[in-house]
Amino acid sequence: MSLARCGSALLRASLLLLLLLLQAVELEAAAVTPLEKVVQLLQSMVKTAEEEKHQEQVQYATFTQFCSDVSLEKQRELEKADLEIGLTNSSVQKHSTEADRLGTEISGHISAVSVLEADSEAAEKARTVERESYLAARKNLTESLEAIGNAISVLKAQNYDRPGVDPTALLEETKSAMQVLKTYEPDLTFAPEVPTLAYAPKADSIIEMLEQLEDKFRTELHSLDQDEVSREHAFDSLAQDRASSVKVEQDAQAQKTGSKAQHEKQLAEDSSNLKDLLAVSADIAKYIKDLNVTCEQKSDDFTTRQASRTEELSALKQAIEIISSDAVAGAAHKHLPSAALAALGTQRGGGRAPALAQLRR
Repeated sequence: MSLARCGSALLRASLLLLLLLLQAVELEAAAVTPLEKVVQLLQSMVKTAEEEKHQEQVQYATFTQFCSDVSLEKQRELEKADLEIGLTNSSVQKHSTEADRLGTEISGHISAVSVLEADSEAAEKARTVERESYLAARKNLTESLEAIGNAISVLKAQNYDRPGVDPTALLEETKSAMQVLKTYEPDLTFAPEVPTLAYAPKADSIIEMLEQLEDKFRTELHSLDQDEVSREHAFDSLAQDRASSVKVEQDAQAQKTGSKAQHEKQLAEDSSNLKDLLAVSADIAKYIKDLNVTCEQKSDDFTTRQASRTEELSALKQAIEIISSDAVAGAAHKHLPSAALAALGTQRGGGRAPALAQLRR
């Protein structure tokens, strides 16, 4: 203890001692001397101060335990909140990443469907052109076959021998003509043949040519029809494939759209929970900070009060030791009663101030 603090404590103890002496001398019929009464009062004060000091220590120990327990509990709550924040933040990132990925894939499916539909439209247009070209070619071949068939029928209908003039009459006329000619040409021996037919048809080669052409056209028509069947089958197959591909893309798009909606819903819930958890964590951290400040302030106050109580107890105990010493006790038995009684009379006559002044002497 420093000299200044010790001197201050002794001064307070001295003043207190004077007041106690004044109270002691007022006990006219007391069974003990005033000095003994002062010692008893000082000892009572020491006991009370020690009890108060101990009681404050007990209260402070309880408060310290409270600070420790609550701080530990809040630290656990903060760790739990931070753990939940980490897990929730991971979930937020997971669902956000999944939603973005699914969004990209959905866009891909939409684009694929658009491409397939555009291909289908272009294929249908091309198929329409092919079909029209086929129908035009088939019409030409069909009309040509019909015309050739009609021509062959007509030629065959006209392909027969036609009868001429009677041969005997023609021969007689020829002989008469020869006789006339021999008049001019005696050596003429020509005897013309007498035809029996007026017309011999020559259409067999034409009919044969037309029949060959008809066979060629029929072959071309058959080939044309076969090609059309093949093209139709190929178009239908490709159309079915494209339709299946469109359905696959649309089904995948629908499934991923549903999944994306679920991820976005969970993302919204997790984001809201994360916001609440961050607020709770901040509140807990602030509570711990405020608690630490309060506990530290209470600790400083307790330390200051305990030091003051210790100084006061030390001063009281020193005063008791001084008063109880043989030198003070002997002087008190000799001088204190008469001086105190005089002071008491003076107090009753003119106040306590003169008595205090007398005690100071």
